[in-house]
Amino acid sequence: MLFKEFACVAVANRGEAAVRFIRAVLSWSREDGKQLSAYLDVDRIVTLARQAGADPHVRAAQKALADARLADRRKVEEDYERVLADVTARVQTDVAREFDAVHNVARALDVGSLDALMTAQELRPSLCARLEAALEEDRVGSTSHS
Repeated sequence: MLFKEFACVAVANRGEAAVRFIRAVLSWSREDGKQLSAYLDVDRIVTLARQAGADPHVRAAQKALADARLADRRKVEEDYERVLADVTARVQTDVAREFDAVHNVARALDVGSLDALMTAQELRPSLCARLEAALEEDRVGSTSHS
């Protein structure tokens, strides 16, 4: 079997909310000892890592780590990991904001990613009408083949 079964699946692919969701799930899975499978865009990860690695705070922490005495190494490693995590989170947030600035509901409507916007009150009648039309089409199609 190529894919294993999942107890829960979440799709988060839009902007800052997705980044926050992924961070929260990763944090929760580490704390709770749960196994988490994540499928990520490798090119985007490499780009984020490059941007974070170029940050002056990360460079300074890398230098401090390289220059650390053996007795201080553990604390300096922890400092480096904290700085890297903070900068990476900031870079991810910046990228998410850029994405959100371009990708919005109005644009989705313009490019055809969305068919329509509707209120909650309109949703049920619209779904019912589409289902009834599809059932009628299926019924008409099956009687014409008989």
